[in-house]
Amino acid sequence: MTKLTEKHFKIFQQECERWLEKLKLDNWEVNFGWDEDKNDNSRASCSSELSNYITTIFLNRVWNYEPQIAELLGVAKHEVIHLLLARFSGNARARYVSIDDLDEGEEELVRKLEKLL
Repeated sequence: MTKLTEKHFKIFQQECERWLEKLKLDNWEVNFGWDEDKNDNSRASCSSELSNYITTIFLNRVWNYEPQIAELLGVAKHEVIHLLLARFSGNARARYVSIDDLDEGEEELVRKLEKLL
């Protein structure tokens, strides 16, 4: 087991911020933190409050091995893509979602992708 350092965290956070800018996710308040208690194989996670556009991206403090920088960069990109899809996938999971909510989530994602493509 490898306990990640502040250096790992800084690399991860900077790469997340780069992807947040690249994917135009400036409508979100994004916080970063360590996930101290994960005992599974996940390396990071993203927890979002869809109604407030607030999210926290967590980096798991303990990994099964020493991560390479390229892997930290890939994990950061992966979590930011989860955020890109958060509103749409959250609406899709809602038990009592309205057609308007689904349409709104789809339009938001399409507008983001229009800026990128």
